Amino acid sequence: MQSERRSRRGSSQSPLANGANQSPDAIALTSLADYDTAITEIDAIIAQLEDGQHSLDEEMRLYERAMRLAHACDQLLQGAELRVDKLRADLSTETVSFSLEEFELDDE
Repeated sequence: MQSERRSRRGSSQSPLANGANQSPDAIALTSLADYDTAITEIDAIIAQLEDGQHSLDEEMRLYERAMRLAHACDQLLQGAELRVDKLRADLSTETVSFSLEEFELDDE
């Protein structure tokens, strides 16, 4: 059973696997597709933890992975929220502000 888990783990490498430049604990999500993949992986980890078929060490590894993914999802959402806030601020300022470049000035 242990070897079966190891072979499944090795063959089902997540698209969110860490790159060579990152620490083993780092997970970087850069897009909505990454977010969706991370949420799907978290759901799969929860199902694995609920089945009770893993050793304590394996459950801790799964739990740690899920927490890292959840943190990365939170970071992505915080970044998106900041972008939306900035866009709203820019648009609200844009409607009442003007620049001199919009006007033609006579050279008299």
